[in-house]
Amino acid sequence: MPSWTTRALNVRQVGDGPKAVVLAHGFGANQGVWFPYLEPLSRGYRVITYDLPCAATADREFFDMTRHRKIDGYIDDLMAILDDLEIANCAFVGHSVSGMVGLLASLRRRDRFSKIVAIGASACYLNRDAYQGGFSQEDLKQVFLAIGSNYRNWAQAYAPYVVDRPMHDSATTRFLDGLLAMRGDVALATAQMILLADYRALMNQVETPSAILQTRSDPAVPMAAATFLHDHIRGSTLEMIDASGHMPHMTSVDLVLPALQRHLDLDSSGGMPAATVG
Repeated sequence: MPSWTTRALNVRQVGDGPKAVVLAHGFGANQGVWFPYLEPLSRGYRVITYDLPCAATADREFFDMTRHRKIDGYIDDLMAILDDLEIANCAFVGHSVSGMVGLLASLRRRDRFSKIVAIGASACYLNRDAYQGGFSQEDLKQVFLAIGSNYRNWAQAYAPYVVDRPMHDSATTRFLDGLLAMRGDVALATAQMILLADYRALMNQVETPSAILQTRSDPAVPMAAATFLHDHIRGSTLEMIDASGHMPHMTSVDLVLPALQRHLDLDSSGGMPAATVG
């Protein structure tokens, strides 16, 4: 009998490969963003997708205003899914906050993760001392005020900005639909959980082989944040995706899919991109 976590987060599996890969989406989206990746990745992997508890498509009763105000709640959910599916070891692909979920989960249970691929992830969004996370305290104050006072207006302005596509673009429309479907209080709590966190001191403890995928221009995660991850996660790879915006897995599947295939050892050519930094 599946656990409440597995049922509430709509866990799905495709393929029956000998190894498992978990695909986890970011804020404002749902597991549907991974649909174009399922068939090609399932040729070599058992592919697992799920909805984050903050997603509008998850069971609304499952989101806990206390537990899910900390990333530990998201890590607990991931571990519960792996337990439920009897997955002893997996590769993990996470976008944005889920990239950090995977990296921190690997600190809790190194044996359960063979590879972490983080797309547009950041250990800290705040500018602190010499570190440039992209946002000042005043910036975040205004973001939280906007979400709390008129969530619809904020979402309509945020979607084209962070996707870096016009409002009529299909990726922007899909992302906006996901944002607007979220409860405003859940969106605010989740945004605070993501944007106020600082996990920089933990990154040099990550031992799982890791790849960081970053677009050349990400409105949410500056290059300095991606470089910090690469510099502090020993043996990590930083790969630049020749795209813009925070959602390359939605806007540039033709670039992100080959990158995932390479990092998951599914590329028959075995070649690495010229823009990869070892």
